[in-house]
Amino acid sequence: MAHGRVFDFGPTFRAEKSKTRRHLTEFWMMDAEMAFCDHECNMKAQENLISYIVKRVLDNCQVELAVLERDISKLGLMDKTGG
Repeated sequence: MAHGRVFDFGPTFRAEKSKTRRHLTEFWMMDAEMAFCDHECNMKAQENLISYIVKRVLDNCQVELAVLERDISKLGLMDKTGG
């Protein structure tokens, strides 16, 4: 509790056997710890993080998004709804 907010981001490895393409054996994960934070505060921090990431991707990765051929029309609504 000496630190108010601590984040780490790094590779994570699973030793499980999987026969699907949906389960990765290696991925990047972020952990966050916040002192004196209740459920409401936790949810707000998560919402803010996801909103920030989506906004940055929409602002900076249009070429990559076009290559992926995904429908991103609903992601742009986040700015208009305050999400």
